[in-house]
Amino acid sequence: MKKELYNDLVEKRKRHIFPEGLSNPVNLNYDCSEIGAWTQWQGNLDAKILVIGQDWGDVNYFNDNKGKDRDDNPTNKNLKNLFCQLGFDIGLPNNPVKQPIFFTNAILGIKGDSQKKQMSGSVKTSWIKDSNDHFTKELISIIQPKIIITLGAMPLYAMKLLYSKSISSEKLGILIDKNPIQLEKGIQLFAFYHCGGLGLANRKLENQLKDWQKAKSIINP
Repeated sequence: MKKELYNDLVEKRKRHIFPEGLSNPVNLNYDCSEIGAWTQWQGNLDAKILVIGQDWGDVNYFNDNKGKDRDDNPTNKNLKNLFCQLGFDIGLPNNPVKQPIFFTNAILGIKGDSQKKQMSGSVKTSWIKDSNDHFTKELISIIQPKIIITLGAMPLYAMKLLYSKSISSEKLGILIDKNPIQLEKGIQLFAFYHCGGLGLANRKLENQLKDWQKAKSIINP
């Protein structure tokens, strides 16, 4: 049943017209049969943990890597190390170790076009709302995770839109010390910083490793 519902959601994504500034992967050369390219790394529909990143990247990165992520991407190496703090070996995108984890992004469209690199470009809150309304809310309903992990401010914003009664308006730097945050329907939220360049500028990797280590007893007791 989950698989059927998920497949329907993927087909809905393939038909979706994303807001201006975003491309649907189906209109690029290397789309996959998942809700997004990142799910190819970890995509267990019975996942205990749902991880929400900001976005997968831009059109150039998507096309250059044939719709796959790169194992040598520093962000991916950092994420692997962070999950080790929880007791999970997730491998790397092209050599994954499958776990009860599902990866998705708060923005499911691909940024920009082939004429302009926008890998670290700014994003619009309207893009978050679009993916929330059409995909993220339904994806959570299908997977029914016990834990949601957000990576950075924009994924946290996505959860604030969906769970406004449960998450205060405080910024990530304050909320991170309140982990876990109890959401509706028995889901616990862990708000973490992103482990890429901009996230590391706000919170060093050594501190992020400590954040994740403190969460181990709850996430993977």
